[in-house]
Amino acid sequence: MRPWGGCPGHVIRNGAGNDCGLFGNRLSASIVFADIATGIGHVPLFSEEAGVVYSPMFASIACIYGGDGGSRSKPDGCGSDWCSDARSRTGDYWCDGRPHTPGQLADVLKDRRHQGTYNEVILDSAMIDANLPQVVEAFFYLLGANAGAAARARMAHQAFMAAYPNLPKPPPLLQIDPQNLREPFTADSANKF
Repeated sequence: MRPWGGCPGHVIRNGAGNDCGLFGNRLSASIVFADIATGIGHVPLFSEEAGVVYSPMFASIACIYGGDGGSRSKPDGCGSDWCSDARSRTGDYWCDGRPHTPGQLADVLKDRRHQGTYNEVILDSAMIDANLPQVVEAFFYLLGANAGAAARARMAHQAFMAAYPNLPKPPPLLQIDPQNLREPFTADSANKF
């Protein structure tokens, strides 16, 4: 179990399953920031269960979509038909489903405020793996998610801690309340860090 990393080069890791071989060269994520929830009353997330918080200092963005980009249908998650700079600058965050370049990130995030939906960011899993363990800032699960989601997040967190036992500052396990805009993250009750 290594849900914090992908399968660079589509090499299936032991126990990872077929998805890792098909889509493992990338990780699908979202950028969540304070202004993204302005006016909509909740933090927009794709997952209703759990996830990993990656450090922007150590992760590499391949592309970003203004919503769900359908990245599973593209061999590298991004494709080759990019949103033009002109369309990106004018507030066309969706851009007919085309991905935006990393250079258009500020345009997409600015346009995502007040929209009420998540963005999809494609991260390079080779960069994630090359920057382990410091790329992982936290693990989280959603408040109100089923008990299995919290248990899987705890197991992933424990597996990470076992894989990297000597970290000076271990990543915490957090609970996120998407309805709490002021302080969405709290420490997991079983969190010892």
